[in-house]
Amino acid sequence: MQPFSLPRRDVPCIVLRARDVARAIRRLTLAGPELSAWLARPGVDQPGAWVKVFPPGVPGRAYTLRGIDFEASSVEIDFVVHGDAPGTVSEWAPRARPGDAVSIAGPADGGFSLVGGTRWVSLGAGASGWPGAS
Repeated sequence: MQPFSLPRRDVPCIVLRARDVARAIRRLTLAGPELSAWLARPGVDQPGAWVKVFPPGVPGRAYTLRGIDFEASSVEIDFVVHGDAPGTVSEWAPRARPGDAVSIAGPADGGFSLVGGTRWVSLGAGASGWPGAS
């Protein structure tokens, strides 16, 4: 698999679903009319692919795609809730509700590839690495 990087193009989305999946992990499902075309871009479904998330008025931050539903034209992203200062994505994520606006840019290559014939992979991570490792 060759690394890839696409020119940045912000894709407007809305929060479709928001739920807490662990004590400090918030999972957001993002959707929107422009996401369907974005999902056709190369590399979206590569292991470890990541996007930058841009809530309104907040500097973007990179997050690994947790899941993709091509039929529903939606993506899931897990956010570790750090209790960050105002104006950060980690501070925005716990307050995000269905219908809220957000944009994403990417995808970018996560740099993860398996050696041919690999049957098992064991990953370890702390709380902030769990979304990308799961």
